[in-house]
Amino acid sequence: MQVQRAERKSTGSRSGSSVAKTLQRSALVPGIPDQSAAYALLAEQCRARVEGLAPRQRDVLAGLAAGHSNKQIAHTLGLSPRTVEIYRAGMMSRLQVRTSAQAMQIAFVAGLVPFDTMTL
Repeated sequence: MQVQRAERKSTGSRSGSSVAKTLQRSALVPGIPDQSAAYALLAEQCRARVEGLAPRQRDVLAGLAAGHSNKQIAHTLGLSPRTVEIYRAGMMSRLQVRTSAQAMQIAFVAGLVPFDTMTL
């Protein structure tokens, strides 16, 4: 019980995404015999969540993953910024995440944005 409370305090959320939890558990943990199989399973779960999005929600997720603001995404898609906010809220609900960082984890693991195209 105390361990669970400490984990909640350290992660900063009460009900984190199961995908994020799986990512944390399987990432380079000694004792997991086949980490590539665990990552493949995780990637499949992430792809299934992304495929469950509406086309515009997927467009908004791709824009966010590319590092664009709501206004930039709205301009690119020919929408109002408020409409992008609505799509973003729906996208986060369907992905079952609470933060945009969790949504980005799912997008990257699902392969929505290849790592070699990212700029830092």
